[in-house]
Amino acid sequence: MHYEKSTHSAASNVLRHVHRLIQNDKNKDVDLERTKTSNQCLTPYIAVVNGEIVDITKADIKDGDIVTSLPRDKYFSNRKLIQKLEYQHYLDRKSELYCYSRKDLKTLVNIVITLPKEITTQSDRDAFFSACGTFLSNRYGSNNLISMVTNADEMEIGREHLHCSFIPACPIDKEKLMAKKNHVKAMEQYSERICANSVITKRDMQTVHRDFQKYLDDADLKCKVVNKAEGDGKRINLSVEQLKEISRKTGIVLDKPITLVEFAEMVTRNRDIEIVDSKIKERLKELEKENLSLHEKISSLEKHIERQQNHSWQRLQERSGSWGHERNNGWESSKEKEFEQRW
Repeated sequence: MHYEKSTHSAASNVLRHVHRLIQNDKNKDVDLERTKTSNQCLTPYIAVVNGEIVDITKADIKDGDIVTSLPRDKYFSNRKLIQKLEYQHYLDRKSELYCYSRKDLKTLVNIVITLPKEITTQSDRDAFFSACGTFLSNRYGSNNLISMVTNADEMEIGREHLHCSFIPACPIDKEKLMAKKNHVKAMEQYSERICANSVITKRDMQTVHRDFQKYLDDADLKCKVVNKAEGDGKRINLSVEQLKEISRKTGIVLDKPITLVEFAEMVTRNRDIEIVDSKIKERLKELEKENLSLHEKISSLEKHIERQQNHSWQRLQERSGSWGHERNNGWESSKEKEFEQRW
């Protein structure tokens, strides 16, 4: 799972990106020809009533009306309508919640869940994404869920994945609120407020994968969403864009968490990857210095060995020349003596 938080001003574009409605999308891996047949809208409140796509929470459904889920083949041509319905649903739900007026307030959370490699059949695929929707609705509130769309239109490295967007809403503790002398009076009118930091907590991030794995196990879905990182060091979380960049530059598809040391060593071998994490940059510099130091030591040892070899060769030549000269002189002296004795 990968979490991305967005402000109110970016919420519409987040939904447009999920539905592939942005013309010059920064995601260059998208193949719109595949979008036509591969992507699917699973937003629970989007349905077809008497042949018309509607938000069933707002529709006036009567006895005898025919209500069906949205067929996959009806999705592509109706993406704009669906995005508008979802954005209006977002605005309506947001109006029910107390929201601070800060521009940097995160009002929408988008979770990306990649289809595990163990899932190979269409029935298991449908069951997995259905389980994703139920689990996230139970965890973060079904009334806060805004959009659920699967994308299987990314070329080469992109596995099918689910985008689930929701408003991070949490209850307002009225007793604590009233106990504060300088509390916000307007908050008294609401029972819930938007606060991503209170919903997506450190505790939540530490337990969500484990809890989701248990949910899948209980549903008898044979797949793994929890994989332990190998090697020493702190585990790091990478964004979807960073994972794609790694795959493009290295050909390595990461299907499990990796540690800071593992990532730094991998990046050292593939210099074109853009590093945005300051800790990773620092570790990379340390590894580069260690690498340079080792190269210098190797070079120094090679020069030392070469000098030793030259010196040994020179001494061998000197000894060889001296031995040959003495041998020749001794041979010549013995011949002279033999000649004198004969004559």
